[in-house]
Amino acid sequence: EMAFHYVHEIYKIQNHGPYLLGGHSFGGLVAYEMAKQLLIQGKELLGLVFLDVCTIDAEGLDPSIFESDY
Repeated sequence: EMAFHYVHEIYKIQNHGPYLLGGHSFGGLVAYEMAKQLLIQGKELLGLVFLDVCTIDAEGLDPSIFESDY
């Protein structure tokens, strides 16, 4: 829900990609979810930066989001 809100706030400023997202601590998890939503919508993601992000269960993370053609 939080990520959904932030994605729509980004669209108000920049409706097209590429997008560069990042977050610190819990914000990194929100940025990850935002990146997933952007990719599902067919938007271009330039990168995703995590700062001091820790998860108890990393099994839910999709490693394909980190693959790049660059």
